[in-house]
Amino acid sequence: MLRPLLTLRRLVDPNRLVIRSRRLTTLQISRSVGDYLGARGSVASDGRSLEGILGNWRKKQKERRDSSRSHDSLTRCLYHVLEAARLQKLSSSQLTQNRHFQRFWDHLRSEVPSMSANSAVMCLYNCAQYRYDEDLALFSTLIDVCSKKVEAIPTKAYGILLWSLCKLEIYQENKALAMDVARLFHSELLSDRQIKPQSFANVLWALATTSTWPHYITDGVTDYVSSRAEEFDFHSLSIVLWSLTSAQLPLSDAFLEAAGARATVFLQSQVHAISLIHCCWAFGSAAYFHQSFFSALTDRLLSEPVDSSFFTPRLLASGAWACARTGYYHPGLLDRIAHVALANIHRFNSQDLGNLAYAYGQLNHSSDKLLLTISDIISSEKMSSNEQACANVASACLIHKLYPEALLRRLMSSERVSALIRNGAGKHLHLCVQTHFLVKSECPELQGCVLQPPHDEIIPALVVAESMVNCPRVYSVFHQNLCKALTQITGSTQRFTREALTTFASFIDAEVVLDCQGSPLPIPTQWGGWRQPRMLLGAAYPEEDNPIIWEAIDQFSSSSKTGLLDDEVLQEVCVASDWAARLGTTSAPVARRVAFEADGPRHYATNCRHKLGNTAIKHRLLRATGWDVIAIAHFEWEHLEKDQDHINYLVGKLYRNSSTII
Repeated sequence: MLRPLLTLRRLVDPNRLVIRSRRLTTLQISRSVGDYLGARGSVASDGRSLEGILGNWRKKQKERRDSSRSHDSLTRCLYHVLEAARLQKLSSSQLTQNRHFQRFWDHLRSEVPSMSANSAVMCLYNCAQYRYDEDLALFSTLIDVCSKKVEAIPTKAYGILLWSLCKLEIYQENKALAMDVARLFHSELLSDRQIKPQSFANVLWALATTSTWPHYITDGVTDYVSSRAEEFDFHSLSIVLWSLTSAQLPLSDAFLEAAGARATVFLQSQVHAISLIHCCWAFGSAAYFHQSFFSALTDRLLSEPVDSSFFTPRLLASGAWACARTGYYHPGLLDRIAHVALANIHRFNSQDLGNLAYAYGQLNHSSDKLLLTISDIISSEKMSSNEQACANVASACLIHKLYPEALLRRLMSSERVSALIRNGAGKHLHLCVQTHFLVKSECPELQGCVLQPPHDEIIPALVVAESMVNCPRVYSVFHQNLCKALTQITGSTQRFTREALTTFASFIDAEVVLDCQGSPLPIPTQWGGWRQPRMLLGAAYPEEDNPIIWEAIDQFSSSSKTGLLDDEVLQEVCVASDWAARLGTTSAPVARRVAFEADGPRHYATNCRHKLGNTAIKHRLLRATGWDVIAIAHFEWEHLEKDQDHINYLVGKLYRNSSTII
């Protein structure tokens, strides 16, 4: 018998990895081999490294009398065996063919029915980590043990169990067990016992990933995190935030404030990019601006070297996207992201490219080289299948007066537009309308990038119908005060339009039409508002003359996924005059059409007075289609305390240097 050797290098043959000492316990042997393999990172791939572990395990197993200790040892040995196989890059099938492993596995199978719940969970977990899924029958037996002894599963194992079910892709078949675990987890939350952050996060991740979130646990989860935020590490906290937002749960400001404060602390030290991505995604999805978090995020990203490996494509895209979603505008940060992104643009996938472009469009920050580079990539056949990414890139380019012809031709092709109608893709259709009018007014040489008949008639009508039916207007105090002041200025509610329809199928807050002498013209009663959408659309498209269009409007408005019109029917649609001519508000000579836009806080960045992209492009479209635009910033209006101050302010805007009404 060999004498015990004191060092691991002498204990294990690095070429064959056969254990030379027989005086060590199974646990010591498996740990030693696992540590050694982890330290070296490179081992032989012939499977013989398992022989020593498993041979010694069999001998020591005969000496054991305590079944619970035997099961614990069995579970730990399974972990080290699978870890050794992983480092040797053995596939599941190769491992199964190893005769020593097969004997070990047969013994494991025989012991499972008598295992404790915790040991059964750990066996599942070890298999999930290695993705060893060659024996579904054993998994079924392990799950039966867990189901029968679910009350005995320790709290720390809840997350491990659900995580394992997800990784082994057997969650849905065992949803009943998962819901039992969720019930026990909820009981632990109510008892206010401490739960390990990683286990807590794993439970939430599994429930969110599988769309099986039981809503009765939501309040307990948010209360627990809010009160114990300081106990969470950054990785666990980021998974909790990601899970809650992925489950599309309404989160209170108090919860987001507590989570953001805790995340800010971690940003001042070393963090993993993936955890930061989760946090950015969570705050962006919730559209919640946490000032200290975004300030710390800015400092962190600006302090990293440009060539740092910390800057992954997903981090750059998620960080910029989160800033756009929350309205946080920092020119220096966006310039840094653009610089780093351009140097690594070949590493971005279509989703990240779309999110990056969305940020520069929504935040109205110019980076022409980045956007044109992205548009060239996203137009390629490999990337063009991502419709949302293409739409984001096109929208950002239009906001910055860029017209990438290849992308716009694809965006406006008749085949794609017909498919959008059939699929009820309202947002994409609205972008088509914007593109149509901007190209016609600012870049008329791109005739292939506009809507072709009959789409140039149908699309605006569909977009209007959707916005009327599916997006009910909520009038703010700001808007109500604006209309009150316009009533005093024009002398009647019949001399301005409370909600006016534009030629590009959007609505403006108020419209005043002036004749050649500067006097407000009366608005015909059918244009006095759009409380009854069919009346308003009927003025543009009489229902009795356009039954096909109205059938499309009704169907499109009722469902976003309903097939509407086939290509043959579309070709038969014919309208006598164009959309713009149908929307004239009066037959009297018109000198000016004035659009009043009440630009509230959502039209500007949350941290400064910087106009956002959607607002800027709408104002540009209004001017391009014949309106004078009076944009009333909320921070100017709020300083006017009296009604007369509102009137004087609007008179100065409407009549420029004149102080009286003509």
